[in-house]
Amino acid sequence: MKYPLFILIISFVTTSYAQTYQYVPIPTSNAEWKAQNPVDYQSGHGSPAGYVCYSWKYSFLGRDTIIGTDTLHNIRAVYYYDNDCKDVTFNTIREGAKIAGTVWMMERDKKIYLTKTLPLDTSITVPYLDFNLSYVGERLPSPWVTDTVISIDTVPINGQLRRRIVILTHHNILTTWGLVDTLIEGIGSTRFGLGFDELYNPGADYQNRCKLYCFSANGQAEYVRDNSACMDVWPTGVEDFTAYLQPSLNPNPFNDKLAVNLLGRATIRVYNLLGVSVYSGTFSCKQEAVVNTTDWRSGLYIVIIEHNGISSTQKMVKL
Repeated sequence: MKYPLFILIISFVTTSYAQTYQYVPIPTSNAEWKAQNPVDYQSGHGSPAGYVCYSWKYSFLGRDTIIGTDTLHNIRAVYYYDNDCKDVTFNTIREGAKIAGTVWMMERDKKIYLTKTLPLDTSITVPYLDFNLSYVGERLPSPWVTDTVISIDTVPINGQLRRRIVILTHHNILTTWGLVDTLIEGIGSTRFGLGFDELYNPGADYQNRCKLYCFSANGQAEYVRDNSACMDVWPTGVEDFTAYLQPSLNPNPFNDKLAVNLLGRATIRVYNLLGVSVYSGTFSCKQEAVVNTTDWRSGLYIVIIEHNGISSTQKMVKL
């Protein structure tokens, strides 16, 4: 396993109904990972150090190749950077965005392999992720880090139980590293998904600060650190919220107002297609909240309702 790992705290909503666990593989199409990492830089001789943030977006190209009995899936890595480390919107089109290259991904026996070149020889290639980890204390040394499993459990995501593995990582060269990361089946690392950028910058120090902001599959978000990072994939959140929150929005399409029937205290946030916030309001009790939309332009809007840490998202059209 050749990835650096990091601290992450995240809450999952458990359900009261019975679920059967079954291994969930990494998607092989219609999926996106969006991550961001700050990189140290020196602005000039004698000048104070600062950061520039690289934002990465990975998506499948739909070009698969079969070698023997294995299918390898081609993924494109696109990046852009922000000088003040404040941009986490990850819009589909970004001025200055560059293609870092493409990588090939293959999963075999719950192990995830990545390579920049073909063919892929699994007899000498170390798997990037391994979901066969089975007990606390299990260790996996690699060229850059030594990983130790500290907990294993399952969490519900969009109606499926997923295995969650928490790992403590010590960097073999940068001894200041003593970090924790969480791996989730069907997603990858909760810091950077599959961490494709390490193929271009192996062992880089900055990766201990990397964060996964959004992962989506088949148009549905399965991991969300920041909703604005998911605006072009219609976020729903990590939780399986259907049984907990079913607000109604009407009418759809709407004109000069939008009514939301709430079940209790909730926050309503509305974004346009560019990910720009056009409304945010909090309501303290069960009621019909009316939002004045007279000044909004015609088009598609994303309405996000948050209640007790659970998010519900709906697309609405203004005439």
